[in-house]
This record gives sequence, C-alpha cells and structure tokens, in this order.
Amino acid sequence: MYKPLIAALIGCGIAGAAESFEKLPAGSVDNSPTEYGPLSTLTGEARILKEARLARSGTSALRLMGGESSVQLNFAAPLTEDTLGTLWIQRWTRQGDFAFTCTAVTPEGEKEVAAAGNKLGVGGYKQRLEFTLPAGTTALRLSCRSHAEGGVLIDDLALHSGKMEVTSLTFINPGPFPLLKRAPVNPAFALQVQTEGAGEPVEPESVSFSVYPADSIAGESGSVQFTLRADVYRYGVYYASCAEVDQYGAIQNYICDTDPTRSVGVSAISKYSADEVPEEPDTALKIVKVESGTETPLAGAIFEVKG
Repeated sequence: MYKPLIAALIGCGIAGAAESFEKLPAGSVDNSPTEYGPLSTLTGEARILKEARLARSGTSALRLMGGESSVQLNFAAPLTEDTLGTLWIQRWTRQGDFAFTCTAVTPEGEKEVAAAGNKLGVGGYKQRLEFTLPAGTTALRLSCRSHAEGGVLIDDLALHSGKMEVTSLTFINPGPFPLLKRAPVNPAFALQVQTEGAGEPVEPESVSFSVYPADSIAGESGSVQFTLRADVYRYGVYYASCAEVDQYGAIQNYICDTDPTRSVGVSAISKYSADEVPEEPDTALKIVKVESGTETPLAGAIFEVKG
C-alpha cells in the first residue's frame, strides 16, 4: 500500500476510501461525518485544524489534544472482511512521555492493532502506521497520552479492502552504486510498486516494461507522468585562508559535511501532441548574453536580478 484511492463508504463495508478531514469544519470533533462514518470524541479534546503547514495533504488535520484524548470512528456497518488500515501521525511536542494507539472495537471485545511511542519524532509526519482490522470490526478508536501541552496530529486515514491490485509503478534512484564491468547485474534504479486492497496479497517477483521510440507515437496525443525520489548530496564546504602567509604560505583548508544527503521528490508531466506545438512555460525567465554585432550567445555572464 502506498497511496489509497478516494471512494465512498458502501453499505456492505469499505472499499478503497480515504479520509483527510478536508470536508470537516474547524473546531471540536462531535459526531462529525467522515468517509467511513461519524467521528466522536470519547475522552479529552479533539479538534480539526485548518492549516496547511499542519496537514500532510490538503489543508486539514485531526489533532488529539494533550493529556489523555481519544476519538472513535463508528462504521456504518461491521466490516465484512479483514481490512488493512493506514494513517500518518506527527507528535506535537517532544516534551514528556508519548503513547499513541489504534484499537479495533469488535463484538468479541477490543484489540490494539497499532501503536507508537516516545521514539516518534516531531516536525513532520514521520511515521505511517499500518494495521489490520479484523472482520466484524464496528469501530476504530484512536487514543493519545502525552504532555499536557502536547498531543498528536493525524492525517490521511485510509482503509483498504478487496483484492490486492497494483495501481502504479514508480522509478526511484536507489543511491550511488559503482558500475562493475564484469558484474552480471549492476543496480541502475529501483521500482516502487503501489497497490490497493488487502485481500489475496501477492509478492512481485519480476517486472517487465518496454521503451518505445519517438516515431512510434507520431500523430498521437497524450501525456506521461514522471515521478522521481532520490537522495540529493549537498556538501557544506568551509574555506579558511592562512594569516601568516610569509611563514606558512597560502594554506587553504576545506571541511565537508559528514552527512550531506537529503531526500527529495519531484513529479513532472510530459505532454505530446500530433500538432507538435511547443508548450509555453507557466513561469520562466531566460537571460542570454550575446556578442555585440554578431548576436552570438556567450558563456560566463553574471547577472543580478532585483525584485
């Protein structure tokens, strides 16, 4: 599972739905309608926040306030099969102890299906919890025990049922690897397989794909989306010059950061058309230095742009 599809709650169970709390108004949670059923506060305080910086997607997130707080999501009908669930959480503050649990409520009793503790970091949605709700589950309870000024942020709650199906493949840069001339296989890229549904799980063993030449789409129109996730290397270099040049010469020292990587993700859509009309960029600035008289482009220009 990676990114669920948004769908509606159906009477016999749940099929590929997702809840990001976008449709709920800001303020206290009190029998609030969601994609899966009403969401109610059981203990403490829970609120819907409308701030994009606090949300993982969109502009809304659910916050269980500090101390001991819990909410319960009551399903319109008991789940008819074992259902995979996922959600993202962010700790509000590092102060004090922290405990977060997901509990399945069934006719036979309650069962804890997922938990997070003090190791959960702050400053971003750092943990994706994955759990299984057994068939017959009537409600999902989310509970948090934390510092009085703490709590937890919750977003992108999703339940997946039905047969597992592959929804997309994403090429990923696996990192720097040496290319060995005599090695039978050299890693060039990795594939992320995204699925939905938890029934009849499968494990991919191989992937086949084809690369088509440009002339094979001549006269056609369409688009291709590219997604890249990779580690970017950013070396912090410190420069020092020697003050006693007469004695030591022009000594220069360089110090590199020991952990220069950071993960980035970018997406782009490439469109092609039978009309072969180039697309105008949404926003662009092009500065070209040319030789006077010949208009020949020259390299090495330095510009200062002031707003």
